[in-house]
Amino acid sequence: MASHTPVSEWNESTGSLRAALLPTGDGSAVTRLGFRTVAWVSFAPDGRTCAVDVPDLPQQVVPAIPAAQDGQIVGHAWLDSGWLWIPLTDERPVRERRGTADVDLCMTAEGVASLSLRFVAEAEAS
Repeated sequence: MASHTPVSEWNESTGSLRAALLPTGDGSAVTRLGFRTVAWVSFAPDGRTCAVDVPDLPQQVVPAIPAAQDGQIVGHAWLDSGWLWIPLTDERPVRERRGTADVDLCMTAEGVASLSLRFVAEAEAS
């Protein structure tokens, strides 16, 4: 996989994250998939998001995500132990935000191009 730097934006006040992993402007087909599930966002010591985990994926997404491997992992979406893992930096996390989230994936032939998620309030999650 090509080396690149992911772009992510966390909004603490809305509990939302946007992460761009792969370019989508090259004319290739894009599939969007939205679902609600448990997720967590991990934060580095400097407050930046360093990883996203989504342990319960819809079955149609699983075959499109490569298995985790050694080597260049930052900025790619991986299937690790059956769930989506996206390392955004090589920093170690010092805190996490976990909860039910609305997740939107943008998929291309290369895999997950982007992810957006928004944590929902407990009353909304029920």
